[in-house]
Amino acid sequence: MVLAPNEVEVTAGGGCVGTESGSTCTSIGRIGSDVASVIINTIERGPVTATIQDGYFAAWWPGPPM
Repeated sequence: MVLAPNEVEVTAGGGCVGTESGSTCTSIGRIGSDVASVIINTIERGPVTATIQDGYFAAWWPGPPM
């Protein structure tokens, strides 16, 4: 499926995995051709800027202890 030029689609992640000492949270997905940046507003860290390349975005941030 082709995305609209301004569309963002999360395809994986959106959760956290870890231990009592800490966790890592992730979000991965596709972006339309006009999307120049993706900012994810997280509870743990506030705004996180994703890396974008070749029609995809990926982001990770430290999460809470599990």
